[in-house]
Amino acid sequence: MDTPAKKRPPPPDPKKVRISADSYHRLQLEVGFEERYGPVRALRCLPLTQPGKFISLEDDEGNEIGIISDLADLDRDSRKAVEDDLELFYLKARVEAIRKVEARNGVITWELVTNLGPRTVHVRDRQNIRSLKMADHPTTSTRPNTRFRASMSWTRSSPLAGDRV
Repeated sequence: MDTPAKKRPPPPDPKKVRISADSYHRLQLEVGFEERYGPVRALRCLPLTQPGKFISLEDDEGNEIGIISDLADLDRDSRKAVEDDLELFYLKARVEAIRKVEARNGVITWELVTNLGPRTVHVRDRQNIRSLKMADHPTTSTRPNTRFRASMSWTRSSPLAGDRV
């Protein structure tokens, strides 16, 4: 038996939308005077090549509240709140050096130097490390949608030359 498709809510009018971050940096959504949602999550829809367009807003349970067609249509403060949230949610860091790697109880802990500064990353075994062409290894941490890209080429001048992981 087929389940009926979930009906998508109509896109909110950008002139009536106000989005802000609360004291815990969670997004709060107001549509006009009647509708209030919080906390909400902002997620990019396809195509990802247009990062400021088609932003889905979901409640804590993953129910879609609506889609913002273009962030440029929002007021400045709302746009900044959504952009900040998206930047945190889709954080990507480039690994510049690996300081220490330690495996314990099914979790690999990496102490890294990234283009965003020093980071400690916890990865569940090797299941979240994928090898791609040209020796790049995208890694996801135990925090959803946090990704790191490490080039695993070693040279004599490498900070870890002789100390391969």
